[in-house]
Amino acid sequence: MRRIPLFMSLQDTFNNVKTIDATAATQNYTALPTDDIIMTITGASGKPVNITLPNAVKNKGKLLLIKMITDGGADTVVSGSGTQTIDGSGSATLTANTSYLYIFSDGSNWRSIIKSLA
Repeated sequence: MRRIPLFMSLQDTFNNVKTIDATAATQNYTALPTDDIIMTITGASGKPVNITLPNAVKNKGKLLLIKMITDGGADTVVSGSGTQTIDGSGSATLTANTSYLYIFSDGSNWRSIIKSLA
């Protein structure tokens, strides 16, 4: 896992700037509450990359984008923390380098805003 600086920011109505934190994951990774974007790289190992989401209860309103940026024939599997779900399912699987999952915490579980899993 390595952190990648991203020169992108969002400006809110009070002119405050939020820097977006991007992480590259080449192996299993537990997402941090500070992560905004996780880019998975499966081609290096040929093994699936498993991403475990942070606790949805403790991170209500959190937005997170998971994007698969290379495809070595292995998948990226995104799972909720403990028994927490993603749209009612225990996990979501990204299967191609064009796959992405943009989710938010509703305070109990994770919900997708937009996704392309294959």
